[in-house]
Amino acid sequence: RLLNVPPHKTVRILLPIGVPEERCEQREKLPFGRRAWFNRHE
Repeated sequence: RLLNVPPHKTVRILLPIGVPEERCEQREKLPFGRRAWFNRHE
């Protein structure tokens, strides 16, 4: 209800935006092509 998502859809991820209270060690990222897709579902 908060995001007005239709009942037949499911939210899979929320992207938090803000500043963390503590610094943490950043993990190595996967290449962009393995993290995002455009105009298709994989």
